Amino acid sequence: MSDSETNSIKNFTVVALALVLLMVIGVVGYSVLQHFDFLDALYMTFITFSTVGFRELGPLNIHGRIFTMFLILFGLIILSMLSASVTSL
Repeated sequence: MSDSETNSIKNFTVVALALVLLMVIGVVGYSVLQHFDFLDALYMTFITFSTVGFRELGPLNIHGRIFTMFLILFGLIILSMLSASVTSL
């Protein structure tokens, strides 16, 4: 493999791990701030990342809303970076 291929794979791996880490942060954040169980927190994190906004599980308190805003921001950044790294493979 060439250096550029190795760098592309390394970049993809780092961004994919960042996405997994942000998913974990999302699940833990919703569990702590909103007292959601694991599956509900995972659901909220997924619909937030995908920007579907299908249905919130309940009204979010102020801490949950602020957390969601940051999760959306960082989720969009990481998903954009992941998309860019996939196209460079």
